[in-house]
Amino acid sequence: MTITAAQRAVRDRYKAAVVSKQRALFPILRAAYVRIVGAAMWEQDVALRGGGPGGRTVTWTAGMFAAHANIASAEQNAEPHLLKLRFTRSAYEWARGIGEVNTYTLNAPRDDTVGYWDGGTFTPVE
Repeated sequence: MTITAAQRAVRDRYKAAVVSKQRALFPILRAAYVRIVGAAMWEQDVALRGGGPGGRTVTWTAGMFAAHANIASAEQNAEPHLLKLRFTRSAYEWARGIGEVNTYTLNAPRDDTVGYWDGGTFTPVE
């Protein structure tokens, strides 16, 4: 479909507005995720904290993460949600500050990428 220069200008302004709002919103959503899930996981003796630029890293701390099978299982369950919130790093440690941290790098879109999720696949749009 061919669009006119005027239509293209409207589309570009709309996309710029969406990008601006996404850049502001995603860090807030990630911080809320850490607070809400962290509060829910407290009863399971799991602590969460966010960090990194834009709050794009989540770190899970619990004794159960001394076992690699528990780390893999937790990541498998959390990753679909983390990707949709555009976290780029998920880290697991069995005790805070001991230095042994297992990390996953997540292939999440940037906060300024406009698109949609279809199942587990992100499709950017123009």
